[in-house]
Amino acid sequence: LHATALPNNPHQREGVARCVRDVLALNPRPANVLFYGDLSFNHGDTNDYRLLKKLVRPLEDAGVRWRACFGNHDRRAAFFSVFPGLAGELLVAERLVTVVKTPRADFILLDSCLEGPVNGGIDDAQRAWLQEALSRASKPVFVGAHHPLKETGLAGLLASNAVASAYLYGHNHTWRPHGEEGVETLCLPSTGHWGDIGYVLVKLDAEGATFTLHQRDYYAPRPPA
Repeated sequence: LHATALPNNPHQREGVARCVRDVLALNPRPANVLFYGDLSFNHGDTNDYRLLKKLVRPLEDAGVRWRACFGNHDRRAAFFSVFPGLAGELLVAERLVTVVKTPRADFILLDSCLEGPVNGGIDDAQRAWLQEALSRASKPVFVGAHHPLKETGLAGLLASNAVASAYLYGHNHTWRPHGEEGVETLCLPSTGHWGDIGYVLVKLDAEGATFTLHQRDYYAPRPPA
């Protein structure tokens, strides 16, 4: 998302707002919206999260549930100061780990933020929790985090679990379905920072899951003047 209150980045704020409008205009309307990290523009500024709270308010007003994971540009203390209610949902101590349940499949969002470095990682506590969660799962599970699979080091665990359907991530801002170490992976676009600009709609039915890119634009590193 890279939502920012800075005045010189209006395209990033509008990118989030536009995706929210697009989602709310869909018929049928999605039940859930998932954000795969970098909620803040650069260093987890509190004002960025205050802006994000305003940007997601239309989803909440419409009854659409949203959940997120942290990226390398996020900071936990600042985020939870603006969204204190989410701190009470932590499934792993001091990490933003969430399970979004749907009738056909579940989505696990992990916390790969190391608070400082660009690269990410998954700690032992999350890894142990994930292994237990997958062992108890009775339907397909899409596991994801902000950082790619090679940084989270989850390939072996996911490849050995039949319920783990794919790994979803952000970070590289590029729509890219591919396979890696025996795991189906999908890199998601940005809403308005750089790279592929847009969002992905997921439809689940008895036949499986269909991920469709809704691309608005492409630019690097920012829109032309």
